[in-house]
Amino acid sequence: MENVIQEITFRHYSSKTLKAYRHWTRLFAEHFGGLPAGIIEVKHAREFLSELGRGGCSAATQNQAFSALQFMFVNVWKRDFSGMAVTHRATRRTALPEALLRDEVKVILAGLNPPYRLLAQILYGCGFRISEALTLRVRDVDLRSGTLRTLNAKGNKCRVVPLPKKLAPLLEAHLLAVRAKFEEDLKTGFAGVFLPDALERKLPGAARDWSWQWVFPAMKWTVSEKDGLRRRFHLHETAVQKEVKRASIKAGITKHVTPHTFRHSFATELLRMGYDIRTVQDLLGHADVTTTMIYTHTLNASSGRVISPLDI
Repeated sequence: MENVIQEITFRHYSSKTLKAYRHWTRLFAEHFGGLPAGIIEVKHAREFLSELGRGGCSAATQNQAFSALQFMFVNVWKRDFSGMAVTHRATRRTALPEALLRDEVKVILAGLNPPYRLLAQILYGCGFRISEALTLRVRDVDLRSGTLRTLNAKGNKCRVVPLPKKLAPLLEAHLLAVRAKFEEDLKTGFAGVFLPDALERKLPGAARDWSWQWVFPAMKWTVSEKDGLRRRFHLHETAVQKEVKRASIKAGITKHVTPHTFRHSFATELLRMGYDIRTVQDLLGHADVTTTMIYTHTLNASSGRVISPLDI
């Protein structure tokens, strides 16, 4: 387990990947707990994955376990994993993204409480992932040029997106309130925000610098396990999910609405407005245009371009 963590950290994988790989490494070790690591072979990995499939886990879950085992075999144990070819990967069901209509978005946004409403407006207005919006820092907001910057997004990519004009005054007022709270924190023994270890060593004063503070800070302090100091984290993803679900139920929306639904709706609306697929791809930060193309299926079904013979 220590070697897995070391190899993942060396490659600068995300914390979510680290958490997932640790989980599957532990389960795999428990499954073959009586065997020395030196005699574990590809056939054991195949057996483990087959057991997951028989247990009813989804294809996505099974493929995540596959990736974790492949990482351990190839990068930690330096063993051949070619026996587990791509053909052994579980086939995932292709699910079309569920998007909201403009009126549905408006009624859900109206039912959200601050600061969740502004956060959801950024998700819908900029096409951000929830993790990208939550990890925004003050230095990533440029009100003069009207842009937002996201760093170390999915795939370790960075991009700049235009900030909707309607959000500029709302975001400016929000930051004024956040700064007032930040200045109060500084007077009461506040150690600053959480920063990556390397950055904290390189810039020891950054944690208490205004430009490094979260745009959407958590309501309460968090006691750091590392140094025991009181620090500020950003809003938790679960809290945002619960608030969005509450507002969608209150609005009477029967669709399955999550924070990510706003991103789907952003992409679908841009295509409906006539923007080309490459522009939408850049704004969403997709590496492959085929990922963006899936939104055209949702658009074609809801735009009325295809007329059923029953309506003729």
